[in-house]
Amino acid sequence: MKNKSTIVLSAIILLALGFTAGLKYRDLFSKSPTNSQTVNTNELFAKKTECQKYQNDIEKKLNDSDIFVPETGAQTVNTFDKIFYSPKANSCLYVSTDIMFVNGKRTSEIPTLRDALSGETLLSGIREWGADNYFDRMEQFETGVKEYE
Repeated sequence: MKNKSTIVLSAIILLALGFTAGLKYRDLFSKSPTNSQTVNTNELFAKKTECQKYQNDIEKKLNDSDIFVPETGAQTVNTFDKIFYSPKANSCLYVSTDIMFVNGKRTSEIPTLRDALSGETLLSGIREWGADNYFDRMEQFETGVKEYE
């Protein structure tokens, strides 16, 4: 009985951390960075190419931050989704997703949009696997990312 309580407590803690991050950054959907600028096609291609150089380091960092707690069965797996140059932010941005499992069962995800150069989190939110609003929250996050693309 004690082990089951520990598992439930671990899952609640992971969800609470993700929810807190989502609340902290939810207002960023409506803010626009002050560094916006227009770039021509050649500059845009060069900046996109430059951003690709960061992908391997980011993927390694994400893989190194995976967590598994054998006592509780709680695990997080960090996935790299994409990297791109954002004229709006005038920086290289990437999307990653932290997927949480308890005893091998997917419980939630935290998609995050970060600045590859500064590490600043621009957007983040939590989606509970199988929840009624799962796809709405996914669409909300993707809409926020598109505003930066």
